[in-house]
Amino acid sequence: MRRRALTVDLLEDRTTPVVWNNPWPDPGHLTLSFAPDGTDIQGSPSALFADLGSAGGNWQTEILRAFQTWAAQTNINLSLASDGTATPFGAPGPVQGGTEHGDIRIGARPLALDELAISTPFDLFGGWAGTVLVNTLRNYSLSAQQSRSADGAFDLYTALLQEAGHIFGLGNSPRPQSAMYTQYLGPRIGLDTTDVADIQTLYGARESDRFEGRRGNDDPA
Repeated sequence: MRRRALTVDLLEDRTTPVVWNNPWPDPGHLTLSFAPDGTDIQGSPSALFADLGSAGGNWQTEILRAFQTWAAQTNINLSLASDGTATPFGAPGPVQGGTEHGDIRIGARPLALDELAISTPFDLFGGWAGTVLVNTLRNYSLSAQQSRSADGAFDLYTALLQEAGHIFGLGNSPRPQSAMYTQYLGPRIGLDTTDVADIQTLYGARESDRFEGRRGNDDPA
């Protein structure tokens, strides 16, 4: 394990090999859900609502905003799905299009202290594809006004922006300007041009449809 720096923190440390640049088969119909507290994650109960609820405000909106930041640049459409069955994380099931929870599923449990979150991109084999786990041993803030608040909280949007990129198939970037940079350098406001180019390589430049307004996918419904 790399020695932890004093001023930056790793966003994730993957011990399980994954395949990057592998797009979802039906990106136009991806669903996302928030696992209820108590859902089993390899013997540890998820505590997503209890943990992020302490951050105040609408933390679910911040997570959705992180995913939508990527989707707005390419041919990915996201919708919320119910997640009330408490199906254990990693359980066998359809890789996409299942009815028990979203294709992308958000949970939270204790992780290593040098991790803010971990995620698993699309994979035809295994039940972990689309999983994002937030580290309950870290504090999160919904404010991007400063790099880190007095209580050591990290910007939730920034942490999930990188994990969303991983979920959509992108690996880490060596460029500090990129949302996919390995280390947390403070709050980000969005993607850089290389991030946009990378996601469009996988899913193409976003095509307008008859339901979109003049500002594209960012128009309110």
